[in-house]
Amino acid sequence: GAQSHAHPGPGSRLVNSPTRILVFPGATEIGLEINRALGGRKEVELVSASSVDSCHGDSVYRTHVRTPAVDDDGWLNALNAVVDEHRIDLIYPAHDDVVLALAEHAGELHAGVVGSPLEVCRLARSKTATYERLSGVVPVPKVFTGHSGLEYPVFVKPDRGQGSQGASVVHRESDLAAALDAAGEAVVTEYLPGDEFTVDCFSDRETGLLFASARSRIRTRAGIAMACVRDD
Repeated sequence: GAQSHAHPGPGSRLVNSPTRILVFPGATEIGLEINRALGGRKEVELVSASSVDSCHGDSVYRTHVRTPAVDDDGWLNALNAVVDEHRIDLIYPAHDDVVLALAEHAGELHAGVVGSPLEVCRLARSKTATYERLSGVVPVPKVFTGHSGLEYPVFVKPDRGQGSQGASVVHRESDLAAALDAAGEAVVTEYLPGDEFTVDCFSDRETGLLFASARSRIRTRAGIAMACVRDD
């Protein structure tokens, strides 16, 4: 797994007690996992932010605020205003697009950002770049660079996407155009049938990999495994 650290912003202080952490967006499945992990610790105080009008962040967090999405105009100034108003020490991104946006603008934020280095964030946000980097290290699916002469079925998905949104199995050429349109900036790979697994890894920056364990994905929602069986 990618190693996490805090990108210090120009206004980061790390002097509050308890440490005040902004979870953004707070009501995603990742945000709720952060809440479950940190919400009960006396040395941490969580604040939630979201760009979605209707979410249950205000019922899960003591403090929940509305802020623009990271692709909206003026989002950075609005987020810094939230950081200043609520005396935030660290921002914990809880969505793929937010992870990359905060890493790219870490030097302009008024708090530190918990995450991986910018190069890693950019690499992980692109499926084709990830396949290229891992090729020769671990098995990766075959990627088709053109859309003619394909060996069906193929798997079509956005190069930059999450939660299986826009992904589909294409069984015939007549269905390819619609699948490419749904995926947007698409990557076409060989179709790999069979069981799907998640491999959980835990690392630190000094030692490297400390733990790795695979689990079968039994039930998924929005691309996240909600029920699993551990494969020891």
